[in-house]
Amino acid sequence: MNFLLFRIGSVIFDTLAINIFMPFASFPVTKMDYMHSNPVVKNWSLVKEPGDYVHSSAGYYLTGKQGIYEVMNTNDWINEN
Repeated sequence: MNFLLFRIGSVIFDTLAINIFMPFASFPVTKMDYMHSNPVVKNWSLVKEPGDYVHSSAGYYLTGKQGIYEVMNTNDWINEN
C-alpha cells in the first residue's frame, strides 16, 4: 500500500490512516468547522466571527483572500492527492 506522511505545524499525518478513518467526504469539513469555531467559543472568546481571527484559515474560506499565512484550499489538496 502506498501512503504519505505530511506535516501541518507540529502534527504529522499519515494519509493511509486518514483514508482508513475518513469514510465520509464530510469529515474534513466537520473538522475545519470545529477548528474555525474555536476562537469564537465561550472558553476563548477571541473574536466575534471565525473569519476575524487572523491566525485562522476561516477568513480564506469565507472570502477567498489569503491572510497572514498562505492557505491551500482543502479541495485543491484532495484533488492533487
